[in-house]
Amino acid sequence: MADMIDGEEALRMGAYRQAFRIFMGLCQNLEDPAFYMVCQMELDGHLTPEERDQMVTVLYAEAKKNNLDAAFNLAVLFWRSPTMMDIDRADSLLQICARSGMAQAHIALAKLYMGDGTHLEGATSDNIMKVLNDAFALGSIEAAWLIARQHLSGDHAKKDDYEAFRWLFVAGRLGHEEARKHALILEGLRPPGAFRWIQDEALDLMDKMENRMVKFS
Repeated sequence: MADMIDGEEALRMGAYRQAFRIFMGLCQNLEDPAFYMVCQMELDGHLTPEERDQMVTVLYAEAKKNNLDAAFNLAVLFWRSPTMMDIDRADSLLQICARSGMAQAHIALAKLYMGDGTHLEGATSDNIMKVLNDAFALGSIEAAWLIARQHLSGDHAKKDDYEAFRWLFVAGRLGHEEARKHALILEGLRPPGAFRWIQDEALDLMDKMENRMVKFS
C-alpha cells in the first residue's frame, strides 16, 4: 500500500493524479498528514474540479464525525482556496476546533480576525487577544510571538515595550528565532538591565508551561 512518502514523491514529480489518489486513500485511513497534503494540492491549484468535490465530500464526512484534523483543513480551504472561499464557514469550523482544544485553530482564528475576517463578530481586539492567550495556554509558541507583535504595534493591545519583551523573550527561549532577534533588538534600545524583572517573570511563566509548549506554523 502506498504511503505518505510515495504521495510526496508523486507530488514532487508532478504526477498530481497519482498523488491525489494516494493522499485520498490515506485520508480514508485517517492519517492526519494526508488531510493537509490533499488540501495543499487544492491551494496550489493541482486538483481537478472532480477531485476537489471528492476531497470536500470526504472532509465533510470526517468533520461530522468530530475529526478535528478534517474540520481544520476544511476551514483552511474555505479561508484560502479561491474556488471555495467562504470566510463565515471558515470561522464556524475554526471555532468548533478551538472549542475542542486545538491550539492551532486558536492561532488560525486570530490570524483570520486580523486579516480576511475583520468583518466577523469575533474580530474585536479583546477577543483576538483572548484567542491568542488561549492558544498560548494550550501550548502554542507562535501565540507568544503574535501577542508580542500586538504589544509592539499597538494594533490589538496596548503598545507596551515591556509586555512585548515578556512575550518575545518567552517565544525566543522556546525556539522562535524571529522572536529571539526582536527581543535582542528591543533590549539593546534600553539601558542595561531595564528588562531584567520582566525576564525573571517570563522565566517563571516558562517553568509553569514547560511541558505544554508545542510549535505551530
